[in-house]
Amino acid sequence: MKYIAPLFAASLACMTALCQTTDTSFFVVSRDTGAFEKQRFVNQYDEVFGTMTPARWAFKWYILGESDNGDLTSAASVEHKLSPAFSMQLGLGLGFINRYDTFPLVLPPPFPDDLPAVPRSLNLFVYQLNLQPRWYYQMAKRVREGSSANNFSGNYLGLQIAYTNYGSNLGGQEARLASEQFAMALRWGWQRRLFREGFAEFSVGLGARHSSGFEQATLSQRSGWDFYANTQFSLGLATFRPKVEKRDVSYCDALRCFRDEAQMVKVDLYNLLRIADKDNLRGTASLAIERKLGQSPFSVELLGYVRARQEVATEYASEYDFSGWGFGGHVQPRFYFNLKKRIATGKSGNNLSGPYIALQTAFGRDFEKYTEVAGDNVRDFDGTTVYWNIGPLCGVQYRFFKNGFIDANVGFAAGPERQDGIRDGSNYSFEETSARFISNLRIGLAF
Repeated sequence: MKYIAPLFAASLACMTALCQTTDTSFFVVSRDTGAFEKQRFVNQYDEVFGTMTPARWAFKWYILGESDNGDLTSAASVEHKLSPAFSMQLGLGLGFINRYDTFPLVLPPPFPDDLPAVPRSLNLFVYQLNLQPRWYYQMAKRVREGSSANNFSGNYLGLQIAYTNYGSNLGGQEARLASEQFAMALRWGWQRRLFREGFAEFSVGLGARHSSGFEQATLSQRSGWDFYANTQFSLGLATFRPKVEKRDVSYCDALRCFRDEAQMVKVDLYNLLRIADKDNLRGTASLAIERKLGQSPFSVELLGYVRARQEVATEYASEYDFSGWGFGGHVQPRFYFNLKKRIATGKSGNNLSGPYIALQTAFGRDFEKYTEVAGDNVRDFDGTTVYWNIGPLCGVQYRFFKNGFIDANVGFAAGPERQDGIRDGSNYSFEETSARFISNLRIGLAF
């Protein structure tokens, strides 16, 4: 019996060992000798705004938008990053204007003694040089946190210094019609790279400017300071350096390509407030709702708006003061003509994004009051303008990110317009049928 216990224990150990051999795991360690490819992780914001794409130089050409100088017909700039937080921008604007061909129509002879004889048509060359150091106040922190590369997509504070010259091409006696302006303003701005070769920028500025030379307001020489405030919006093309490797990216996450959507409520922010200077501002608050007709590529947009405008101008020895507000809207049936094809090829959901053609019927009523003083002549009006028009449009609309949209269209409209009120102290009524080209751009929130 004394050998039974050791024999049983040995047998149990052997059986346990035999059972474990069937579950034995083998680990093989090897090395991959292939080339390592750098990985780059992006999100929907980086695809559109290039937040994770480094850039130290930006060469920008302004195509659309408004600036603080409506006389410039072309503008470009170069911006260089000095550090993640600071940059320097140098810009050049060019243009031609013809301001003096209406003198005989507004101010009858004789002209002031110091006004030289000018031809009925006189072109002035305009150029502007501007320098703007910028502080991207969030950029350094975002770079340290790894949420952004060192680039130009960010919010900034800037000091804009600009010199504008009017009439450098004039000579002889006509040179007395030249003028120049020096301006300095503090600006807060929002700038983003758009896809690979575009940019968008919005800024608000407050500053002072000194003008000297010939002044069209008084038709005389003038020198003095004034204060101004304005807003600027720009869209354009841009080349960024260093150049990044071209890659295949899909913008569908940002543009919500595959989202099925039967209705969209749109609030326009782009036209909400525009400030040309402290005496000239306007704004439009609008709300639109667009609804698809079943599962078809057709939809109907209904839009309503309220708008207001204040404008004070002094030109050719005349003073003009306008103020008014109004309301109106439009009905716009739309046809997204390639939507079915995009759905069939797996490039889109059944939604309200893409190119379209439309027939717009617009209507409105404006309440206006203006006074114009030219020498001893005074003209004024206080009344209403009512209009409606109809015409075709072609445009493109996209939903972007969760609650954004952009809608741009151009077209033609014609219809009657009637004006009623008191003009120069007497009852006044006038009606005409007008035709014109129209363009619209709305950028805002969508729900």
